[in-house]
Amino acid sequence: MKEFLCKSDSSITLKEHSIIVSKQIDIITKTYNITDIKIIKAAKCAALFHDIGKTSKYFQDKLKNLEISKQYPRHSEIGYGLMKLIIDKNYGFFDENSWIDLVEDVVLYHHDPYNIEMLLSEIYTNEEIFDIIEYYNIIIKELGLEDYVRLKDEINVEDDDIIVGNKKNLNTILDGENKENLKRQTNFELIFKIVRESDRIASSMNYITEDNFIKQFPEIEFVFPEHYDKNRWEEQLEVAQKSMSMKNSVVEATMGWGKTQMGVFYLLKLGKRGFWVCPDNTICTSTYRNILKILNDCKIFNIKVCLIINGKYIGDSYVNADIIVTNIDTITNDIFRNLRKDISFDFLFSNCIFDEFHEYALTDTPLLSRFLTINNARKKIESVNTMLMSGTIINNGFINVDENNIIKAEKSNLAKEKKVYVKFIEYNDMLAKIENKEINDFFIINTNIDTAQQFF
Repeated sequence: MKEFLCKSDSSITLKEHSIIVSKQIDIITKTYNITDIKIIKAAKCAALFHDIGKTSKYFQDKLKNLEISKQYPRHSEIGYGLMKLIIDKNYGFFDENSWIDLVEDVVLYHHDPYNIEMLLSEIYTNEEIFDIIEYYNIIIKELGLEDYVRLKDEINVEDDDIIVGNKKNLNTILDGENKENLKRQTNFELIFKIVRESDRIASSMNYITEDNFIKQFPEIEFVFPEHYDKNRWEEQLEVAQKSMSMKNSVVEATMGWGKTQMGVFYLLKLGKRGFWVCPDNTICTSTYRNILKILNDCKIFNIKVCLIINGKYIGDSYVNADIIVTNIDTITNDIFRNLRKDISFDFLFSNCIFDEFHEYALTDTPLLSRFLTINNARKKIESVNTMLMSGTIINNGFINVDENNIIKAEKSNLAKEKKVYVKFIEYNDMLAKIENKEINDFFIINTNIDTAQQFF
C-alpha cells in the first residue's frame, strides 16, 4: 500500500494524524457532553477527511523538499474536490445531502477561507485515485466508521486523468439570512470548531485527556465590602444562583441595579473560565474596569482578567485568564484563526455572558446573525452555561427567548419618591464640590455609559 506523509519531518503519516484527530474529537465531545449524534458523526467524518488533500503529488513532493515546478493548490481545496469524487453519497450518514455538504465545507475551510483567485486544479490518474481510496478504506476500518461512510468502488470518468479542485464546485458558507440557513450555519460552526481544535492539538502533539481539558479554579469566597448595599448584594447573589441552575438564562435588570456585580458572582461561582461578550469596544472597556473594581472591593486577588479589543490584549495574559472580556467581532473574526490557541473554540466551550444582548436584536446587520449562530451552537453543548443580560428584553422571531428562563431583578431599592432640584454645574467644579463634601445629596447624568461608569 502506498504511504502518504503528513508532516515535513516525516515523523507522522497521514493515517496516524487522521486517527489522532479523531480520538481528540472523542475526548472533546465526551468532556463537554455533546449528545447530538449527527454533530458527532459529522465531526468524525470531517476529521477523517480533513487532510485528504495532502495526498496531492505536489504536496507530497513539497514535504520531501523536492523542487516544485509550479505553484501547487492548497490541500484543503484539493481535499474538498477529492471528497466530492470518491464518497458514496447514497450510503450511511452521507445519504443526507445536507450533512455531506457541511462536512465538505469544514474540510474546505479548516485552515482559512479560500481565495477563489488563487485556486488551482490538481490532476490525478485513475491509479492514484484508487491508491487514495485503498488508503482511506483502511483508516475507515481502523476508526470503526464503516457504518458512517463508504467510498466508491469505481470512478466513472472517461479520461485517464482526473481533475480535482475545479473552483466551480466550491460552496460558499451562508450567513443566517433565514431560519434554515441559520440552522445550517449553527451546525457548521460547532463541527468546524471541534475539528479545527482537534487538528490543532494533534498537530502540536500536545494531546489532551478528559482530566486536563477544562480550566477550573477553586471555590471563591466573597468578602462583603462595607460600602456596598447589603440588600442589593443579596439580591445579586440570589439572581446569580437562579441563573446557575439554568443552562440558558436571561436576566433583565435596569441600569444601576448592578448587573456586572451579579455577572461576576455568576461566572466565579460556576467555577470555570468564562467569557464576557459585549456588543462594542466602549462597553467592553467599561465592563473590564468595573470587573477589576468589583474583584478588588471583594478582596478577590487570585482571579485573572483579560480584555481583548482590536486584536490587542490588555491586563492578564489570555492563556492564564479566568474571565475574558471582549466583543462579538473578536469571537467570529477570521484574524484570530492563526493564533496558537483558538479563541473562538475556547469561547464556544466556556461559560459565557452576553452583555446588553438587545443590541443585536435591534439591528439587521451581520451582528444579529453572528450572535444567533454562536449562541445556538452553544445550546448544543450540555456542559456550558450561557447568560443573556440586558435592561431591555427583545423577544423577536429570531432570538426567541424562553419566557420561563427570564429572571427579573427586583427594583424596590432602585427608586424612592423624592423631590429633586436640578442644577447644571461645570464638570471640574462638580468634582471639586464632591471632593470637598460641599454637596452630599445628588445624582449625575452623563451623556454615555463609559463616562458614567468611570465617574462611578
